Amino acid sequence: MHTRGTPFAGADGEVLGYGGVNHDITELREQEQRLRVQQAQHQDILDSVHAVVWVIDGQGRYRFVNRGWERSIGRPREWALGRHFREVLPREFADQMERPVADVFATGERTVNEPVLMTNDGPRTFLAERVLLADLEDARGTALPQT
Repeated sequence: MHTRGTPFAGADGEVLGYGGVNHDITELREQEQRLRVQQAQHQDILDSVHAVVWVIDGQGRYRFVNRGWERSIGRPREWALGRHFREVLPREFADQMERPVADVFATGERTVNEPVLMTNDGPRTFLAERVLLADLEDARGTALPQT
C-alpha cells in the first residue's frame, strides 16, 4: 500500500482534518520482482557464454557487460557501468570500434569488423558484431558481442 496525505488547517492554523489517498501497489511490486528475476536470468545466460558481450547507450556509455567482458578487460562490471567505452578500452582498440559503433546508431544496421588489440602476448584479433537494441526506457543501445 502506498499512502499520500495532507493535513487541512483552518485560518488559525489548527489542523481540522486530514485527507489522503491509498494506492494498492501489490501488482507493481509483483511486476518489479518478475523483472528482477528475468534480468538475473538474462545475466546468467550471457555470463555462461564464452563471448564478450557489452551493451552501450547512444552516448557510448556501458549499460551492461557479461562475465566474459570482465575476464577480457580484467575489471569488474560495476567499474565499467556508466563509463564511456573510450575510458575503458585501450586507445588503439577504441579507435577501431568508434566508426562501426557510430554506424550502427546512424543506420540501425548490423556492423561487423575485426579490431586488433596489441597485448604482451602479441596481437589479438576479435570478431566484433554490433546490433541495435531498444532497452526498457526505449532508449537506443547497442550490443557488442565479440568472440
